[in-house]
Amino acid sequence: MRAYILVHVDPGHEMDIIDGSAMSAGISSFAGVVQANVVHGAYDIVVVVEGDAKTIDETILKLRKIPHVKKTESLLTMH
Repeated sequence: MRAYILVHVDPGHEMDIIDGSAMSAGISSFAGVVQANVVHGAYDIVVVVEGDAKTIDETILKLRKIPHVKKTESLLTMH
């Protein structure tokens, strides 16, 4: 299973959220994360997560707790 997670963050904190900071581990180290990129548009980061439903759910919940993450939207593949 694969999920694309669209992440809206406070300005200037994109790389802290991807790579980590003193306040939290970066999402690139989370279970199942295969890619995380800064993008321009309505969202700031796109994260690709692969794994079973439990892994994806746990990763999404952990991501939402990172300081400076304002909003997420998860898109799960259906194959």
